[in-house]
Amino acid sequence: MLKDDSLNAAEPKAIVARAAARVAADRGTAGHRPRFEEALSTAREEFAVHVDARQARAGLNAPRRADG
Repeated sequence: MLKDDSLNAAEPKAIVARAAARVAADRGTAGHRPRFEEALSTAREEFAVHVDARQARAGLNAPRRADG
């Protein structure tokens, strides 16, 4: 999916930012909302992708799907 040529240039990083935010949230304690710094470090450490603060914040604010 990240190599899909139909995506615009920003979409692959947005996908990673959402995934990093989700992983950071899942690792935290119940009721703890991760900070954007946690999403930044998760993207870098787990996915080896640099996302900027704007992308990390957008990932944290993205609606979560009901199926997962």
